[in-house]
Amino acid sequence: MPSLRFSALSLVACLGLEAGATDVAIGGLRRAHAVVTQDASGVVCKLSFIPVTCFDAAMNQTVNQQKARSYAVMAMARFKGLADGTVLVPNLHPVTAPAVIGGRLTVTYQGDDIKVLDKRTANAGKPSNTKAVEAEGRKGPEGSTLVDCVDDTRATLLSVAKAVEEQINQLSAGDKLDDDVVALEVSGQDAFERLTEEVKGQTLLLQVEKNELRTQITQSRDEFLNKLTHAYRTLQRGTKP
Repeated sequence: MPSLRFSALSLVACLGLEAGATDVAIGGLRRAHAVVTQDASGVVCKLSFIPVTCFDAAMNQTVNQQKARSYAVMAMARFKGLADGTVLVPNLHPVTAPAVIGGRLTVTYQGDDIKVLDKRTANAGKPSNTKAVEAEGRKGPEGSTLVDCVDDTRATLLSVAKAVEEQINQLSAGDKLDDDVVALEVSGQDAFERLTEEVKGQTLLLQVEKNELRTQITQSRDEFLNKLTHAYRTLQRGTKP
């Protein structure tokens, strides 16, 4: 994973801080940063973060797209002074193609509006439990914490699980079914294995956290294989007269 040091000024220069725009530091393991503007026509979020690179090109793209969208919504919540998960942005979509600049992925999202779901939670970015508070004390590269690393890994795991499940749903009966299932089994297991290796080599994580994450990855991989087997048998039956 790239470990680059960016000052606030260099990030603003990278994203372009226009008049009326708000600079939003999301932080986390991927050092996400955004510039948000809103007017009568909608809301725009120019986003930059260290991308996931541990998978093959296709999976990296899928995971980073999901992370980018999530970061954009986080930035818009903090733009409103609210906690993550408290806003909804209708018609949120990228308006620029993702590009890697200086080891950081940059992309711009646009939406119709920022709708507040829960006005009671107005403390953005604060740990929500005792474990998170205790873990905040353990710092890694660029000030990242154990919590950042665990949260990012879990989010990446969810993205991988979602991506392979979508690929299972795209399988279709026919002469290529066997080849498609074998290819998906290999690529899916490879993705979970690469994430396991990423966890194993992460110096910020405590051993107990590594064990917990590896267990979660194994469970997710097994669920993937079970779903793939079920889909294969179902489609195989559908090909028979």
